[in-house]
Amino acid sequence: DFSTEINRLISKDVLDVVIVHSAELLENLLSQTAPTNLFTLKLLTLLVPSERIRLLAKSLGFKKIICSPSASTEQMVSMIHECYSNQL
Repeated sequence: DFSTEINRLISKDVLDVVIVHSAELLENLLSQTAPTNLFTLKLLTLLVPSERIRLLAKSLGFKKIICSPSASTEQMVSMIHECYSNQL
């Protein structure tokens, strides 16, 4: 199930970025994350499609938030590429 899998991925430290397309998805992700994994989740890079969701994520304790210019797949992928190319 989703809850088991997301908690396994967070605890194994195999995620670099988490992508959410809506406030509802962000809230569902938090509700499915075990309390022992919340700190780690909130340290991961979070990619969101709007300023409204960025502000929500910030208020929920996320530390590294990237806001895409739009929710389109092309823009979201472009933001991931940009983020990782700047780290090289």
